[in-house]
Amino acid sequence: MNEQPHTFLFYNVLLGLVGNNDNIMKKLFLLLAVVGMLATACDDNGFEEEENPFSDFTCAPNEILYTTKYGLPIELGNIHGFGSNLVYNTYENGVGRLIFGNDVIAIPDNAFYGCNSMEYIKFPDSICSIGESAFYGCTSLKSVEIPKSVTSIGESAFRSCNSLQGITIPNGITSIGYEAFKGCTSLTSITIPESVTSIEKEAFSGCIGELIVNCNIPNGSSYDGVFCGSGFSKVTIGNSVTSIGDYAFYGCGSLNSVTISESVTSIGKQAFYGCIGELIVNCNIPNASSHQNGAFWGAGFSKVTIGNSVTSIGNYAFSTCNSLTNVVIPNGVTHIGVHAFSDCNSLTNLTIPNSITSIGWYAFHMCSSLTNIYCKATTPPSGGGYMFHNNASIRKIYVPRASVNAYKSAEYWSDYTYSIVGYDF
Repeated sequence: MNEQPHTFLFYNVLLGLVGNNDNIMKKLFLLLAVVGMLATACDDNGFEEEENPFSDFTCAPNEILYTTKYGLPIELGNIHGFGSNLVYNTYENGVGRLIFGNDVIAIPDNAFYGCNSMEYIKFPDSICSIGESAFYGCTSLKSVEIPKSVTSIGESAFRSCNSLQGITIPNGITSIGYEAFKGCTSLTSITIPESVTSIEKEAFSGCIGELIVNCNIPNGSSYDGVFCGSGFSKVTIGNSVTSIGDYAFYGCGSLNSVTISESVTSIGKQAFYGCIGELIVNCNIPNASSHQNGAFWGAGFSKVTIGNSVTSIGNYAFSTCNSLTNVVIPNGVTHIGVHAFSDCNSLTNLTIPNSITSIGWYAFHMCSSLTNIYCKATTPPSGGGYMFHNNASIRKIYVPRASVNAYKSAEYWSDYTYSIVGYDF
């Protein structure tokens, strides 16, 4: 943005306030110039993110590099467990160096606990693990690149690193511990690689922005799933994922966009309970045994788009999604399960594509605002009892004009004879 017009406007205001006193004017204008330079260094969200000074560095196997806010050496929380003795800790030419007698093989528990002046750190490729509370409370830490050699991130490893803006979790990590990234409120994007097999609860509690998940998500228990307590606004489930565990995103009220890939075959109970916004589902939605075991039972999504690759919407899939006002079912879906959309009492309009061949019992039962149903199939899909019971009192079911009599005489459709109307699609 060009700040010059604002600068001269302010100059004229100052001139009117202090007159022609040259000394005061020079000092004030110098101050204004400094403020202007600071303003141009900022984007709309604050200061621009600094570039990691170690982006192009390679550590020797026996050293760790770092920088601090004040240009002074850090005091380690624990000097034991690196795999070798610390020889010296220096800070010269703007870079700190921890030099060890032999290769560094691990970052031990509490290693950098409370090192709140440290801003950047660079590890050697020889380390295999990051221990518990290793960087807990490193409140100035801005960026971390974890080497591909690391396989585990311990409990509370980066907890309360609230200035951490960027972190790379490499493919090779298999476990992420309890509260590992809790309180990392400056992270805007996190990608979890396919290699991860274990994520402890609250690992990302308080994290915001975008989450990309490329690993299977383990089950949670008692409404305490893997991502409970996180503040992510957008989640993308990658093409390598086959299962999303029970309660995975339970109560994530900030989550307003979810995309689930075609590869997913299992979605646990109440996995998205309380999530809002828009859901895009590209996988077949599995059956559940009851309302509360449904894949999206109790979710707060207002819009659901079923992808073109989907052929089946399982039993209880969207039961009790009370905020759902818009659902897009593409041509290609052949089956809508028992209670699939029951108690979706904000749903007002529905289009059933001509590919549908069966609709389960109670599929749209208690959708009390459902007023217009457009069923495009020329042959009435095999129906289930009560599939449209307790919809809006003025509900109409629009079917192909040439198929009106077929619908009115078909089993279970005949229950809605007075609501069936011919329509030119």
